[in-house]
Amino acid sequence: MARPDFEEKVQYYYKRWRRSVGEDNNISTIQQEGLVSPFVTPGRLSRLEPLVRSLGEWWVDRVIDRGAAVSKG
Repeated sequence: MARPDFEEKVQYYYKRWRRSVGEDNNISTIQQEGLVSPFVTPGRLSRLEPLVRSLGEWWVDRVIDRGAAVSKG
């Protein structure tokens, strides 16, 4: 923000942000509708996408206190 040309340069990022967030919101809505379909069959994560699993585990580690969950269970 300290750049003298900040307002000019940031417009590109604002434009991209507006476009990508809108696309992501639409995709998320469609995915959620698909997940509650009576035709969906839950499955495992693909071994070809290890980063998806890693991200999920990273998120769970930060959201859930696994020690507390184990002691309650």
